[in-house]
Amino acid sequence: MYNLPIDDGTIDLATLHLVLHYSMDPSLVIAEACRTLKPGGRLIIVDFAPHQEDSLRTEHQHQRLGFAENEIASIVENLKCEMGQIRVLRGKPLTVNIWEAVKPRPAKSVHSNADSAQLH
Repeated sequence: MYNLPIDDGTIDLATLHLVLHYSMDPSLVIAEACRTLKPGGRLIIVDFAPHQEDSLRTEHQHQRLGFAENEIASIVENLKCEMGQIRVLRGKPLTVNIWEAVKPRPAKSVHSNADSAQLH
């Protein structure tokens, strides 16, 4: 999850489904997934909201007890991706959040071909 065998900018859709809570550095995992996205490509992140189920650390090796909505959004925005919808699936004792991010497309030139011809 830190070094995917996938070329840069080749994926239309990447998902991180209930894996970030196992990571020592979730921002690196998200950055690696974003690296693989084509411009306009989407990243879907599914993981737990903050919780108090500490037994998951010892019984299942969870490194994190969930993520706040704004925590993942901040990581995504720092990677220069655009944050989409955040969905919340409330549960007891665990709530799951779904974040959607989009890798921006490059800005199009503001000059038309006619304008370019006049500049030469």
